[in-house]
Amino acid sequence: MPIPLIDRKQQDILVSVLSSIDEKIRQNEKINNNLEQQTQTLFKAWFINYIPFGCTMPSDWAVSTLEQSTKMGAGGDKPKVISSVKTTDCPYPIYSNGLSDAGLYGFTDTPKVYDESVTVSARGTIGFVCLRHIPYMPIVRLVTLIPDTALLSAKYLYLYLKQLHISGTGTTQQQLTVLDFKKTENSQLFVILFFLSCCLVNLMLSQFNSKLLVDSKTALPFPRYHRNLVYMHDFSHGVAVNYCLAIINIMI
Repeated sequence: MPIPLIDRKQQDILVSVLSSIDEKIRQNEKINNNLEQQTQTLFKAWFINYIPFGCTMPSDWAVSTLEQSTKMGAGGDKPKVISSVKTTDCPYPIYSNGLSDAGLYGFTDTPKVYDESVTVSARGTIGFVCLRHIPYMPIVRLVTLIPDTALLSAKYLYLYLKQLHISGTGTTQQQLTVLDFKKTENSQLFVILFFLSCCLVNLMLSQFNSKLLVDSKTALPFPRYHRNLVYMHDFSHGVAVNYCLAIINIMI
């Protein structure tokens, strides 16, 4: 396999830039994972176990099933137009059921989901929950939930679903279908519509700007790094959600 040779000084500069991006990705993953764990603990204490309220849900909180408060769907076949990297013609991410890069499969020219939403893997590793904040194309039966924003925010829905033990059906190959998910919701799962938290999360996210993260829109001629930067952009919003709910815990 032929290897293009460039000036050694240019090689060193290039390696230095790419190495710094690799290190930034690793550091942001550590930060996000730490905040994620803290937030899940706080969220479960407040909104699942009601510990600050004597382990009883406050009487002035409302409840709703997921089916009533979200629009649920599932990804279909792969689009005809697919690019392995983000380009001008293919700016929209394609997400599937994978864990790597938050399920990033590639990029396409037309999204299916435009609203901020949450996805749940339906095959393979069932129950992998991700927050999606930009238009995208779901494929291979990836379950999508678009919240009714009059009732709850996508960030709150994401944190709630992260608390659940979501399982599928089937003997040979486990899978999660929208129909099965709806049945489970009607009998077991309830979303607490805590309006103060929704308002504060949305307000703080609009003001949040992570200086630690590289802009995922930066054009780089290296596919692997460009895919990682898109993944980092998703991480930035995960960090923002965790940061906001930690502040909410202090303010209430």
